[in-house]
Formats: sequence, C-alpha cells, structure tokens
Amino acid sequence: MASTTQGAKRRRVVIVVLAVLIVCCLIGAAIALLRSPSETAEPDAQGSRTASAQHPQAAPRQEGAAVDLIAQAARRDPDDPRAKGDFDAPVLMIEMSDYSCPMCSVYTNEIAPQLERYVKDGTLRIEFHDFAIFDDKYASSLGAVAGIAAGKQGKFWEFLTAAEKRSASDHPTWTPELAREIAQEAGVEDLDRFSVDAADEQALAEVRAQRATIASWGVQGTPAFFINDRFLTGAQPAEVFIDTIEAARADADSQR
Repeated sequence: MASTTQGAKRRRVVIVVLAVLIVCCLIGAAIALLRSPSETAEPDAQGSRTASAQHPQAAPRQEGAAVDLIAQAARRDPDDPRAKGDFDAPVLMIEMSDYSCPMCSVYTNEIAPQLERYVKDGTLRIEFHDFAIFDDKYASSLGAVAGIAAGKQGKFWEFLTAAEKRSASDHPTWTPELAREIAQEAGVEDLDRFSVDAADEQALAEVRAQRATIASWGVQGTPAFFINDRFLTGAQPAEVFIDTIEAARADADSQR
C-alpha cells in the first residue's frame, strides 16, 4: 500500500514538472514573437525584411565580407563600353557571363529586354564581366576578347546580343572567323581593326585571369549577378530579377 502511494506521488511530481516546462516554453515563444524589430535586427536588416515582404521573389542580401567583395568587383567607370545606364544609378547589376553558355543566351534574349525600362529610367546600371568558364572546351575566352574589341567601336551590346543567339541551343566553339562573322552582324564598322583587337594577347590573358578571380569569389556558374549587395545565379524568371532590382532600389532609398 505504501509503495502504491509513493508511486502516485512520483507521478504527480513528474506531471507538475512537465507542466512547468511547457509553461516556460510557451512564455519563451510569446516573448520571441512579441519582441520588437529593433531588438532582433539592425536597421538595415529590418529594411531588408520590409523589402522582401514587398518583393517576395527578391534575392536575399549578402552579409559581411561578401558585401565588401561585391563593392570591389564594381568597375564604376563612366566611360566603360561594357556598361550601360546612369553612372550614379541607385542599383548596380554586375553581370558575369560566358559566350558559350546556353543559359546566358536565355538571359540575354528573354530576360534582359524586360529590364531595359530600369536602365532607361535611371534606376539600373549594368556592368558586363567576362567569366569564361567554358574556355577549356569551347575557347569562350576568344568570344570575350571579341566582345571587348567590339566595345572599342561602340558595339559591345550589339555584339553580345548577336553572339548569344549562337548559344541559344548549343555551346558554340569560338574561332577568329566566328568572331568576325558576328562582329559584321552586330554592325562593327572597321572589321580589320576589330580582327586585330580580337587577337590581343594581353586582353586574352586578362580574361583568363578574371575567370580565376570570379571563381575565387565563390561564383560557380553562369550567368550570375550581383545586384547591389544581392546575388542571383542562373537565368531565373524575369520576375525574380525585377523583384530583386525593386528591393535593391528600396534598400538604397532607405539609406539616403
């Protein structure tokens, strides 16, 4: 009989302890839910949450060393032939692309035209950076140098558009002949000068060095994009780019 009584007491103690633990957990959860934003995040993080709520498909903001890296990647040259948009636009998009990349073709031909309104209204500046990840197989660094050569005659973006049409369904293998053919399609005026510039060994070395640099940033594929301090990879739907640009603009507005 005594043993039964002691067992009942032990069970009551266990029940009381469990009840106390449950109450403590509920109180902790309530505190977390009711805590003000200023207690849980810095002001810029709160701004990021607001922007993300308004633009749900926006890429998340980067933090720490990644932000410094993105800032260092920007060329910010007002005379850059491979950039377009206002020099002081609130949103800077760094595009990293390869001339033998089918997904880059999808971005250039289907998505990029939908972003032009942001370039025209002064919101967006785009810088093109070569990331010749297919160089070993398809000599895509030759395409990159050809793009630089076209830029010297003010035809970079036309050359890029014409070149990306070639990679819409496959990986084109680049040769000097292919580069000249595309330059002609793009309206490059002096094709002989273009051919000389497209064979520039120093430019070729720089393109290949940039491949190693971008890879060291942790970027693994093309196309890839830094949009202010946000990162996107792949030819994602246009809505993702638009939401990310809008969120980046909101970030910039909140910091003024």
